[in-house]
Amino acid sequence: MNLEPNIQEALRAQARGGSTVADLIRMVRRRAEVDGPGEGRMLVSAYLTRTFAIPLDRVAEISGWVGFGDTDGQTTDDELEVLLGPYVHRA
Repeated sequence: MNLEPNIQEALRAQARGGSTVADLIRMVRRRAEVDGPGEGRMLVSAYLTRTFAIPLDRVAEISGWVGFGDTDGQTTDDELEVLLGPYVHRA
């Protein structure tokens, strides 16, 4: 899967600026134009894995996020922050 370097750079900048994990996911979905209900799970996971070196077993938590809007998710924004925030917000 080819990722856009400009989206990865934007992710890093947003993370440095204090954006939440959910905000980062929304940004990827919007910029990659995969923002319909249920779209973009794999793409978002790829961006976060490659940009922030999040292990696959941890980034898999994204698939259960309620923000995908397809009623499959149960993981809230706050829960995602607890699970993945430490990877995204490392110094």
